[in-house]
Amino acid sequence: MEQPHQPRRSIAVVVDDDAAQRFLCGTLFEEADFEVAECATADEAWELIQNRRDDVQLLFPTFICRATWTASNLRGRCTTRCPTYR
Repeated sequence: MEQPHQPRRSIAVVVDDDAAQRFLCGTLFEEADFEVAECATADEAWELIQNRRDDVQLLFPTFICRATWTASNLRGRCTTRCPTYR
C-alpha cells in the first residue's frame, strides 16, 4: 500500500553563535510547525539557504555577528535574491 505524499514543511533558519539561544529559538519555530535549521554563522546560513532555497520560508538571525556578516547583511542578501523570505 502506498504512503500518501507528505508535503514538505517550510524551513526556519535560526542563526546565532550561541548554541543555547539557537536551541531555544528553534524550539519555538518547531512548535509553529516549521522544520528548523540551526546555523552558528551567517556564512553557514547562506550556504544552507543557497542549497535549500525553495524550502526556506523564514530567516531568524539573532546574533551580533563577530565575523564578516551582520544580521542585516544576511537579511538584505536573502530578500534581494529570494523576495519570498520573511
